[in-house]
Amino acid sequence: LDSTKLTNGTHTLTAHAFDAAGNKGVSASVSIAVSNTATDTQVPVISIASPLTGSTVSGILPVSFNFTGAATIKYVDLFINNIPYSRKSVAPFTHTLNTGILPDGNYVLSAHAIDAAGNHNVSANVSITINNTSPADTQKPVISIASPLSGSTVSGSIPVSFSYADNVAVTAVDLYVNGQLHGKSTQAPFTFTLDTAKIPNGSYSLVAHAFDAAGNQGVSAAASVTVNNAPAADAQKPVISIASPLSGSTVFGSIPVSFSYADNVAVTAVDLYVNGQLHGKSTQAPFAFTLDTAKIPNGSYSLVAHASDAAGNQGVSAAASVTVNNAPAADAQKPVISIASPLSGSTVSGIVSISFNFADIATIRYVDLLVNGIPYSRKSIAPFTHMLNTGLLPDGDHTLTAHAVDAANNRSVSANLIVKVKNQL
Repeated sequence: LDSTKLTNGTHTLTAHAFDAAGNKGVSASVSIAVSNTATDTQVPVISIASPLTGSTVSGILPVSFNFTGAATIKYVDLFINNIPYSRKSVAPFTHTLNTGILPDGNYVLSAHAIDAAGNHNVSANVSITINNTSPADTQKPVISIASPLSGSTVSGSIPVSFSYADNVAVTAVDLYVNGQLHGKSTQAPFTFTLDTAKIPNGSYSLVAHAFDAAGNQGVSAAASVTVNNAPAADAQKPVISIASPLSGSTVFGSIPVSFSYADNVAVTAVDLYVNGQLHGKSTQAPFAFTLDTAKIPNGSYSLVAHASDAAGNQGVSAAASVTVNNAPAADAQKPVISIASPLSGSTVSGIVSISFNFADIATIRYVDLLVNGIPYSRKSIAPFTHMLNTGLLPDGDHTLTAHAVDAANNRSVSANLIVKVKNQL
């Protein structure tokens, strides 16, 4: 029975026996469980990371490795001149080579990796020179950055590791980031952790300096990396209020609806609701709407604005209550006006934009701006913004006042607003 042709699981076996007369006997059933697993035939890949080939070494020397499939490796054997030297069965399988028990000279190191399925692979040879008798050490250590790879993009906390060698031993490694010392390690394998979340996104150069006990210093080639940490999620709601019409005002005809708004990033859309029903959506700043009150019955209405940002956060304004009256009696109601900008007490210079808040803006015919009680300019087109040339005024305090006149010649005067003109340094 070739069980590989059956699915894994429980199967029932039954035998039927026949004689020459055609009589048939049937056996009792036998249950079996089929469990076939794929055979692991992939060999592990191993190379010697340290020491580097061609290096001169002495004393006690750590021998470390680079792996593919390290999680499946059962043990690693270190060979010297094709003779077994030691076996390690615990990751990262680093061997310690005591060069003092070997005569000075040239040696070939190789590593054998065996995985749990018995697959076996041999590293490339690494040639080293053992020299434990040289009188004065003047040879610089050799070091390179093994991880991260140059040209890679990184984020979060990343390990920085090295390949290094010295004719005696490396005793310390300094890591520099963009020419600034990041840290010093005096404990092999001299690995650092770089928290990229603490530095701005951008390009960085990593350089390692290796030292031996004699003070000789070797410098690695630079490894260039790009730090790219995603910004924290935006969870802050926009803030919005209805600037015009003012709550409590009576309106008729087509009226502009404008807003004051702010967000920690940017407001991307505003929805206007009238009595809870969506009136319109605007995705273009300053998100102004026109409400044609002639299309709705006279009465009381509640206006509410919803502001959204790119992250989907939404802020909701307080309601502005207005009364629609499109068949008014003779207009005897004065317009209401106040100076919105600049703020009272502010210091101004150059050309300054003077803007206003209104009630009953639809009926306003013109707005006069007075400076120190003297007429300065008149605007007859909404939103009636004036441009004040402060260069015509001496430095010091000046009083701004606005007069609004509606179609019925009702006149209203704003509260005075004092600004300080300062054009001279």
